[in-house]
Amino acid sequence: QWAGRGRSGRQWKSKPGNLYMSLLLRPKCDAATAAQISFLAAVALSTAVVQIAPQLSPVHKWPNDVLIDGAKLSGILLESAANSPGGIDWLILGMGVNVAHHPNDAGLAATSLRAQGVANVDANSMLHALAPALLYWLDIWRVQGFGPLRSAWLKRAAGLNGPIHVRLPQEEFTGIFRELGDSGSLLVEEVDGTIRMITAGEVFLPQM
Repeated sequence: QWAGRGRSGRQWKSKPGNLYMSLLLRPKCDAATAAQISFLAAVALSTAVVQIAPQLSPVHKWPNDVLIDGAKLSGILLESAANSPGGIDWLILGMGVNVAHHPNDAGLAATSLRAQGVANVDANSMLHALAPALLYWLDIWRVQGFGPLRSAWLKRAAGLNGPIHVRLPQEEFTGIFRELGDSGSLLVEEVDGTIRMITAGEVFLPQM
């Protein structure tokens, strides 16, 4: 990539020294299933980070963030085109990983591998660790479905069984993050005990 962007058209600062990559895929599935690739990317990235720096403990924040010590290490974005009702022609997985730098904007908690004390890594070595992890989880997902990927994501899920604030286009509410649904939806328990399924929105973890 020459430059990146975040969700909802947000700017992604692409300072030299970090990893910016795009992977073109042609998954044979519907759009809802293809959205699971964002979880796949997060699991692959946390796997690669631990391989490079075993002392770090990356976690996954729904739907597509990888955090270290509560700060954002990466950005993951999917873009796709349909070829038939519900089908996917192509999908681009875009990833930005803060290797050497991270933004210091007010209100944005971000970090980089360098800031975490990992000095012996650059964008190239990050890619060499990340690429095999992506291919491994793509094979698992294609053959076995979302189940193994869901389990791996949950093992590093940030805020599981803790309070979570959900912001939707028409409302906001607070509940308890109980589970990741079979398709990747966020399952939140409301005050009255009702389990609510969230498929899109922004979430905030008070403890982070």
